[in-house]
Amino acid sequence: MNILERSQVAQQIFNEWHGQPLIWGSFDCANLASRLVQIITGKNPIADWPAYGSEQQAFKAIKAMGFKSLQDAVTEHATPLDGPLFAIASDIVAIKSKFDRMPALGVCLGPDAVLCFYSDVHESGEMIPNTARARRLDMQFATAAWRVG
Repeated sequence: MNILERSQVAQQIFNEWHGQPLIWGSFDCANLASRLVQIITGKNPIADWPAYGSEQQAFKAIKAMGFKSLQDAVTEHATPLDGPLFAIASDIVAIKSKFDRMPALGVCLGPDAVLCFYSDVHESGEMIPNTARARRLDMQFATAAWRVG
């Protein structure tokens, strides 16, 4: 894929997922990354995973599929990059998260931007729940990256 095609895929992912609240097993970072793989390859890499409804159950599903970690599951379907600094549009990025057992996954939208699930506080002081949104990616919080296709 050339960079224009990769940018178009990133835009498609953004259009489909932006604003989607976190729902474990349906709308979470594994499903976000899986959707990216599906758009590019036509295959849903988590179609056969056991159902899960929490972070703990997601970790058990990863183990049940024979993977040691979420990163190992991603590596099964995407090529690891030498580091997150090499990520371009439509790459998968692992981001440090509040979850003890695994990082969050996001989709690189372009230089220093990622679509991922996160909570925030609005300027009005209102809490914004864990929702898929674009954010600037501070590379100190990125731990790995993969290229699909």
